[in-house]
Amino acid sequence: MVRPTLHLKPQGADLHRETPAPDTAAAGLLNKALDAANQAEATIVVLGEENSIVGEGKDRAGLDLSVQQMQLARALKATGKPVAVVLSNGRPLTINWIAANMPAILETWFSGEKGGLAIADILLGNVNPSGKLPMTFPRSVGQIPFYYDHKPTSGHHYVDEADTPLFPFGHGLSYTHFDYGSLEISPFQIPAGGSAHINIHIRNSGATEGTEIVQLYIRDEIGSVTTPEKALKGFARVTLQPGEEKVVTFTVGPEHLSLWNREMHRVVEPGIFKIMAGSSSADIRQTAVLEVMNTNTANH
Repeated sequence: MVRPTLHLKPQGADLHRETPAPDTAAAGLLNKALDAANQAEATIVVLGEENSIVGEGKDRAGLDLSVQQMQLARALKATGKPVAVVLSNGRPLTINWIAANMPAILETWFSGEKGGLAIADILLGNVNPSGKLPMTFPRSVGQIPFYYDHKPTSGHHYVDEADTPLFPFGHGLSYTHFDYGSLEISPFQIPAGGSAHINIHIRNSGATEGTEIVQLYIRDEIGSVTTPEKALKGFARVTLQPGEEKVVTFTVGPEHLSLWNREMHRVVEPGIFKIMAGSSSADIRQTAVLEVMNTNTANH
């Protein structure tokens, strides 16, 4: 089979300048990019940060894309041609307009010397992406710090911004779709030092082979000290053909259920634990309950 190839005509904004380019130069770069886009069936636009400008020991006061990049993105969107955004960046960015208006975003961070080949394979469909975000993307810098595993009383409620992130921890899409079936816990009651098996049924309901990263989160419903609303305790990669179903199994034991109590001892306390499985920290598909029994109770 002959694979399609990418024919690239790089055009756009100059990020190597420490000061903005003159209006005439910026307009010329933009016009060249639009000319190339109008002659193409689809456009790939690379946006983000320049590694040499925002490298080690340098901070940013904001997380927006530059004015020139946003002008380019809006102009390419206005052509009516399909546009895929490739992000090259060293931190989460506030890309609200991009997320709302561009049909595809590929996060590449600062990839290595083989990064271009990997990006091309994903854009051409030779590889089905399966990556998940290792950090939260905020909607604005006012949401920072923003993390999924906060305490129940430490969430933020804004009067001028949504409470949710732009992209949550663990988020990542694929060229196919995955359905989460039943979540089974065996046994559903264990002693404080015991363990249980968690089985989650995953099915590829799309038309192409893909790999899902199943994420396991746990919430200690009642503890002697406050604990996060949910905490990632495990993940597993499962590759499925179209229509194929597999069972993903986790083993949950004291290392997943314990907490530091007020005496600074690592203990597993009796109580109810909410077990959650999903495709991201905000996309929980199935839940069930595991009960840790008091040792004396469990013996009777």
